[in-house]
Amino acid sequence: MEVTDDPKNGVLVIGEGVRLTGKIEAPGAVHVHGFVDGEVVASDINVGQSGRVEGSLSAQNVDLRGYAGDTVSAAKHVTIRSSATVVGNIKYQTIEIESGARIEGSLQSLEKPADKAKAAPAARA
Repeated sequence: MEVTDDPKNGVLVIGEGVRLTGKIEAPGAVHVHGFVDGEVVASDINVGQSGRVEGSLSAQNVDLRGYAGDTVSAAKHVTIRSSATVVGNIKYQTIEIESGARIEGSLQSLEKPADKAKAAPAARA
């Protein structure tokens, strides 16, 4: 995920050593390398290895290398990297979990039963 200096793209970068409290909403991507105590809502969320979020994450896509201490919800795709720790539930459309990642919670697919029926090949008699 590339971060540009264009202020129109709605990207928020929370650098190492930065501490924020409260709800964060961004139209684009949020990159967390510091500490957030609260909810993060964005199009894409990237929590770096030094990043820590004590609250829920909600986005189309989530890439987690650091710590998430509540629900992680990705409408499209979530990637839990080997350095990540999740203490909470993960809701996803598609998921990738690298070896070494630590998850203390549950996994819940957001795929609707009708979607599963369409994706499953029909059995022939």
